[in-house]
Amino acid sequence: MSEMEINKSVFSIFLPEGILEFFDIVNLSEEGGIIIIHLDEKAIIPKEYEGLDLQDRGFYAARKLQDFPIRGRKVQLSIRRRRWSEKGSDKKVSRNWDMIAKGSRLTAEFAAFLKELGR
Repeated sequence: MSEMEINKSVFSIFLPEGILEFFDIVNLSEEGGIIIIHLDEKAIIPKEYEGLDLQDRGFYAARKLQDFPIRGRKVQLSIRRRRWSEKGSDKKVSRNWDMIAKGSRLTAEFAAFLKELGR
């Protein structure tokens, strides 16, 4: 197993399930005791738009989400989603993500966990 495969395996334990299929870890930092994992969406055209002639237009501003703590330290995911536009048109598209719990800045998994604790 290569070092890259080992790193991906280790991070997949701590990150929301399946996120590494569509995002690359581009940086890891710490601010004020918070671990920040920086993720950029891979340049993979969303399946629902595969028939369109799309151009990669960079990223939206990063969104910060709180996720499960690691070893007693808060974890924040800084996620940059990719923007696409259809060539010769003003049509803008992006992948639909439902990893964010509605009305919060928590990952959906973490919000469900906290909700279950409150019962």
